[in-house]
Order: sequence, then structure tokens, then C-alpha cells
Amino acid sequence: MEDDEKQEVKEEDENEKEEKKRDLKVMKIKNEEEKKKRKKNARREAGQGQQKYPPKKAHLIASSLLRTTRRTFENKALCVIMAGNVNLVEF
Repeated sequence: MEDDEKQEVKEEDENEKEEKKRDLKVMKIKNEEEKKKRKKNARREAGQGQQKYPPKKAHLIASSLLRTTRRTFENKALCVIMAGNVNLVEF
């Protein structure tokens, strides 16, 4: 009888430990997802009003704009790349 009770108590303890482990894993996953959401929101808020491009993409955009402006507007427009942003300046 005593052995059966001890065995039951051990099983209950093990089950509780497993549940705690599962809960911790779930909480970790939720925290990571919240962190990712916060980062995305912070990036969006920081980039409001200005479109930012990675330097390589900015260079490609600028070079294509320069090519089209040379052909169509006879060099009346100039592209300026500043800190990964592309601005179109006309004179």
C-alpha cells in the first residue's frame, strides 16, 4: 500500500514538472514573438515619412533613375544617394 502511494506521488510530481517545463517553453516562445513584433513596429515607426532602401538597392534605383533622366530630360535631374535613401533633385 505504501509503495503504491509513493509511486503515485512520484508520478504526480513528474507530471507537474513536465507541465512546468511545457509552460516555460510556451512562455519563451510567446516572449520571442512579442519581441519580434516590437522590433517590426519600431522599424516601421522609425521609417515613417521616409522610405529607406538597403545601399545596394538604393544604388540600383539611383543608377536606373539617372539613365532614364539622361535620356528623357537631358540631364536636368540628378540622383543623390544619402545614407541609403534615394532623393530626386531637379534643377
